Amino acid sequence: ADRLREVNERTADLNRTTGTLKEALSSSKARGQWGERMAEDILQMVGFVEGVNYARQRTLPGSGRRPDFTFLLPRGLTLNMDVKFPFDNYLAWLGATSDSERDQFRRSFLKDVRDRIREVASRD
Repeated sequence: ADRLREVNERTADLNRTTGTLKEALSSSKARGQWGERMAEDILQMVGFVEGVNYARQRTLPGSGRRPDFTFLLPRGLTLNMDVKFPFDNYLAWLGATSDSERDQFRRSFLKDVRDRIREVASRD
């Protein structure tokens, strides 16, 4: 009985946590903030230092755009990174109930990914 009660409590905790995460990630702004935090944690874990190896939210001259991260490369070169993920069509793809829906949302998701790549690539 104690073991069953413990399993039920853990299941309830997991359901609450999953619900909270789903609610938090339903907002585009919250997803962006979460993605930036996760990316920065990874960068710091591998030993990157802000201002030495990368810059955060640096406005690019001429375009006024601000990628999430700009990697500072040798010879004055830079590489921009955006952490946003096209979540909506991805979730729809996962939740699709028919092959035609899955195909439609998969194509839409892949288009979203290509669009994001083009957008980031156009940032000087």
